[in-house]
Amino acid sequence: MFIVASLNHLFFLVVVLIAPLFWVVAAASVQTPMDRSVGLQGGSYYKLHKNMRPLSPRQQAELSYHEALLSVTKHEMPLALNALRQTLSLYPLHHDARKLLIALLIKQDHLSQAEVLIEIGLTLKPINVELYKLKSQLLMQRKSYHDAVAVLEHAIEVDKVDASFYVLLAAGYREIGLHQNAAEIYRQLLRKNPDNVLWWLGLALSLDAVNANNDALDAYANVANRNGLEERIMLFVDQRIITLKQGRDLL
Repeated sequence: MFIVASLNHLFFLVVVLIAPLFWVVAAASVQTPMDRSVGLQGGSYYKLHKNMRPLSPRQQAELSYHEALLSVTKHEMPLALNALRQTLSLYPLHHDARKLLIALLIKQDHLSQAEVLIEIGLTLKPINVELYKLKSQLLMQRKSYHDAVAVLEHAIEVDKVDASFYVLLAAGYREIGLHQNAAEIYRQLLRKNPDNVLWWLGLALSLDAVNANNDALDAYANVANRNGLEERIMLFVDQRIITLKQGRDLL
């Protein structure tokens, strides 16, 4: 049981903490239309504006934001946090900067600071599903799983969302014991992407939790046939396959 609990915790960390931060950073790295309009590419910012009129607060905010992105890639988190705060002080509607700052603060367990930024962001833009996602991540880190599930269900109702919302919702369902609900989400996700090994693992764990042994065995087998997970997870999967097969043979 300890091994199962440890694996569940590791799975939770990947789904709730690591993956969302990767998504925010990756999305933030995409150049925006404003970037192109003011010529913010590579290291040419200051060269471009050297002989031009002073930058507007919004343009200064964009410069500060790109400095933050550069600091993130260098793992210079204090510099990144300062640059993101400067970005928002110059232009509070810079939603990419807000999302990235919140994600970094959640990762560093500065949950109260992140919560304030989320609430301000939702005041500025009430229908902002990406902030709902970050809010649910924050609530899960606080172990307020029922509240996190409610936030995600609301986000899915009010706007079109991507698969990452459903992955988080499935994780929330698992934490409050609604394993059948989680399993159904994983099944829907796998219909669209049957090669996602993390979703197969989520399905296997959810089915295993409700003693749906044959279906769990099939899900674990799909995990075993794919790459991309740590060796200790694969060892657990192999052991569950052996155990479930032995239980089936005894029937």
